[in-house]
Amino acid sequence: MTALLLRSLRKVQGKITGVKPALIDEYGKKFLIRRRGVRIQEQFRLLIKASFKGYDAVVFETMAVHPDLLKTEITWLNPTHLVITNIRDDHREALGGTREEQMHRFIKALPEVPCIITADEFVYTEIKKTRKPDDNTILCISPAAGSYTSNALLACRTAELASGKSFNPEEIESFIPQPVLVQGANRDGEFSWVIDGLSINDTDTADIVLEQALSFPAESGAVSLLINTRNDRPLRTKQFLDWAVKRKNIHHIYLSGDHIPFALRYLRNLKSEIPGNSLPDISDSAGASVFLHSLKKGELLFMTGNIHGTGFLLREALEKIILQKESV
Repeated sequence: MTALLLRSLRKVQGKITGVKPALIDEYGKKFLIRRRGVRIQEQFRLLIKASFKGYDAVVFETMAVHPDLLKTEITWLNPTHLVITNIRDDHREALGGTREEQMHRFIKALPEVPCIITADEFVYTEIKKTRKPDDNTILCISPAAGSYTSNALLACRTAELASGKSFNPEEIESFIPQPVLVQGANRDGEFSWVIDGLSINDTDTADIVLEQALSFPAESGAVSLLINTRNDRPLRTKQFLDWAVKRKNIHHIYLSGDHIPFALRYLRNLKSEIPGNSLPDISDSAGASVFLHSLKKGELLFMTGNIHGTGFLLREALEKIILQKESV
């Protein structure tokens, strides 16, 4: 969305939240935000700075998950456009265990805003129920397959509304992330494949990305999953394990992160025939690199679930492998 707005407006700033927050400046450059703790006051400070610097538009990803904090954040930011990308099970701890419960709590947290845009028909229908029949401030674009594609289309439509400029949907194909598929040699010089899906935290998108990646290395052998876990997202751990054991082509599950004991118990209770084990303690990218180099010949490893904690170390190790390959 920031990239599209930069094509039509002079100064635009974007803000990415999550475990690796970053700012995108008016030149499209991304800068990591260094912080000690996570507080929504961070949003307010950045908005005030942006107003003093004369930005034409700012695109902020919300930080709050709990409904009360979400309402405070949206009310204070007072957006002209509120874009709802998706409400998924990765935040069930704060929003509820069913889609209906999640939407009920989410809608209660929504203040009045000039325009709400979504690609989720369920979200659109539920919000419309709470508004007057002639309320045309809620828009729903036709959803596309997969979160990445739908979010890119959402960005296109929102940028059109905000800037008044038309964008061809085909233009945004370049903004849709593709699976990062890397061929790497293990210590015996034999090759394996690694897919970085650590930023994916919902199984619908993980399914799509894995299917895309499986079409690349036709000669690849066994497929393994690495699920990086978080102890503050127990329901996400369960969701990914439920998804993993239903896939027929998975031959092994590796578990990393800070929620491994729970994950191992849950995997045993599923009585799956897929073997699973925890990674050795990885305290730095060198340890992560040792693991990646230990993969078997022809093995395809799909890393997903969370970028938090160990995920950063795995990604850092993978990036070093990529740089080494490029320098050869």
